[in-house]
Amino acid sequence: MSDSRKVDAPLNIILYTNSFLPHVGGREIVVYHLAKALTELGHNVRVVCPGGWWSHRKYTYDFKVVRWPKIPGLSTIQSSRIQLAIEIARHRCDVISAHATYPAGYVALFNKSYTGTALVVTPHGEDIHVIPEIGHGLRLQPDLAEKIRQVMDVAEFKTAISDSVVASLLDAGATRESIVEIPNGVDFSRFDRDQGIDVRDRFNIPADKHVLLTVGNYVRRRGHEELVRAMAPISQARPDAHLVIVGRGTDVLQPLIDELGIGDQVTLTGGVPPVELNPTTEDLVAALYQASDVYVAPGMSEGSEGLSLALLDAMASGSAIVATRISGNRDVIIDDENGVLVEPGDPQAIADGVVRLLDEPELLVRCRERALSDVQTYSWTRIAEQYVETFRRAMVVSQQPNKAA
Repeated sequence: MSDSRKVDAPLNIILYTNSFLPHVGGREIVVYHLAKALTELGHNVRVVCPGGWWSHRKYTYDFKVVRWPKIPGLSTIQSSRIQLAIEIARHRCDVISAHATYPAGYVALFNKSYTGTALVVTPHGEDIHVIPEIGHGLRLQPDLAEKIRQVMDVAEFKTAISDSVVASLLDAGATRESIVEIPNGVDFSRFDRDQGIDVRDRFNIPADKHVLLTVGNYVRRRGHEELVRAMAPISQARPDAHLVIVGRGTDVLQPLIDELGIGDQVTLTGGVPPVELNPTTEDLVAALYQASDVYVAPGMSEGSEGLSLALLDAMASGSAIVATRISGNRDVIIDDENGVLVEPGDPQAIADGVVRLLDEPELLVRCRERALSDVQTYSWTRIAEQYVETFRRAMVVSQQPNKAA
């Protein structure tokens, strides 16, 4: 960026990620909404990612997506560095927004060393958090921990969606001054209309049942097992409760469901394609949120979640929330005000929280109304504006000799 560039001029932004739609996960959804919102704000955005240049060519978006094939004879990292360098030059890039410290941030680090392009890194879970008890986290591998430390040293700013991400960034080697707290966002348009889908009919849920919902692909740290175990005491106290679990890989829960004898009280939908893949198709997940009485976020320990997109969506849909008392959940849920917080890893505590909401309709209504009010500040437009402010700061810092962000 030249010194004469206006502070409000549109930016040339590369959102660099090693995975993008149609692969589905939190990172892919965040990059999609961030690219969309930044484009709507008038910036020149392109999502750059290795892989899928041929198999995913049919997918189109309201912003430019550049996919590259791997260069024969080179490692994935080497190939990605060359491809990103080409895109930086072609796009006259002002700032790289790398999504994940490794590999995306590490690839961008190489290009920064000779282009000087401002770099902002957004971690997305296992690339920054570590949970040694279950072997979760790239930083458990010493060679990757060192590469991530290098990213912490060089990137002008690192963004954090929750207190736990701040702590993990500091542990990885970032300075507090280089960390900017920016949460995830919500697409409110999904919840301001009736989806026209009868989810009770589709999944054979009786009309007199209260729907409990959790959304997320199966990963042990997300606490699916604890939630399933909680359904046994929930079913005893409230036979009118029915749990719906949405996400890929959740079929591994079926033996536990059978063992507990709660097959009639639990529905596993499997993976449901997100509406981001095709905005013109039905939004089944939004319809499930709207049909649910209680949303449960059962993450099992600190570092299990950053700030769950699903939790924010549930708040925006009007569900009452039961969430474990871990960072991310604690950042948005205030106990007995906009939800109920319970101890993580404790099925009985989860059950008690759910039963309490169902038994106390006034509390349930108060929590869902307050949650809906509180989540209004999380629009993707507002989140994108915070990223833009951080990008502009990074561009200024990148021009300073011996920068110390």
